[in-house]
Amino acid sequence: MSRMTRLLLSLVVLSAVTGCGAEQPNKAGEQAGAATPPPATDRAAAATTANTGEADFVKEQLEVGEKQIGLARLVSDRATRPALKRFGETVLRDHQQATEALRQIAGRAGVQKTGQPEQLKVEGERLSKLSGAPFEREYLDEIIADHEDEVADLEKAANGNHPEIRQWATNTLPMVRRRLEEARELRKTGPTGGDASR
Repeated sequence: MSRMTRLLLSLVVLSAVTGCGAEQPNKAGEQAGAATPPPATDRAAAATTANTGEADFVKEQLEVGEKQIGLARLVSDRATRPALKRFGETVLRDHQQATEALRQIAGRAGVQKTGQPEQLKVEGERLSKLSGAPFEREYLDEIIADHEDEVADLEKAANGNHPEIRQWATNTLPMVRRRLEEARELRKTGPTGGDASR
């Protein structure tokens, strides 16, 4: 092989090697770009923004909480049984804490607060006209129906996607179940029954 041929072969090999080396980083860069996850701030925003179903759940639970707080405030004035008065105080305290925690989550999740629940206004006006045994029966019927619905909603939300809403539902569910059982026991014992509070 002549010296000139060897030189030409060396140049061809060198240009081929240099060309391949130049393409490799570009391809690697393109692949890395395709697999690059979104920035951490985008992931955090996605994790804290509630979807439509979650936002509806939060709004509904805020309304339920406000309704329970409003009705529980009537118990101290309208009920006669000490057991029911203590139960009303417990419901008031528990729902105030749960509702305040959910309000904070709602703010972070971008859920707009609603006004006073219409149901609270209607039920509040109706129950405020009663006292003694009639009030106790109506109040317990109302709180049992609300808590039965709330248990079902919380069980569903406890398996949801939004981490904070899921955790709130998981933490709130045992309290709502306890209050539901206590309300059922109070209704069973009736206005003249024994002290069923815990």
